Amino acid sequence: MIITKLLLPILTVVLGATASPVPEPEPEVNTTPYDRRAIEKRSFMQTCIGPYAGPGNPQYFTLTSGHILNGNCLKPTSNPPAGVYHWQATTQDLNLCITNSNGNLQWLSNGVFKLSCPNTGLRHTWIESEAFDQVYLWADCYTAGGSLKRTEIRLNDRIHNWGGSFACTP
Repeated sequence: MIITKLLLPILTVVLGATASPVPEPEPEVNTTPYDRRAIEKRSFMQTCIGPYAGPGNPQYFTLTSGHILNGNCLKPTSNPPAGVYHWQATTQDLNLCITNSNGNLQWLSNGVFKLSCPNTGLRHTWIESEAFDQVYLWADCYTAGGSLKRTEIRLNDRIHNWGGSFACTP
């Protein structure tokens, strides 16, 4: 960056042109052997981390307002070199993916489960053979009879990293 600042005025005088400094690139991480297609097809748990992950902090994802999943996912850079990614903060409104069906959480577009499930949270379990967490949304949901029932649904099944953002496929 210092070289750019020093050379910019000289190039402007010599070439008689105006130029603007090149913007600083976003922080990147080389994730080889991942490629764009592999990132987009994987469960979010293989290419995303929790919003507060770092030294001394687990990579747990968080839930806000009882239905918004929060995390950071790998996003391909828009410029070469290929295979370079950076972290991007992302959220997913789970109301757009999940419904309450008589006290059971199920995948459904625009299901708006939170309206009938007052208590919610996330549960993480480590699967050694797959080398990543399984993440479950748990909820206390009302049944047709009016009682609350504890239920859960595995988010790994339908939440994905799509170009650096969470996406659900109900």
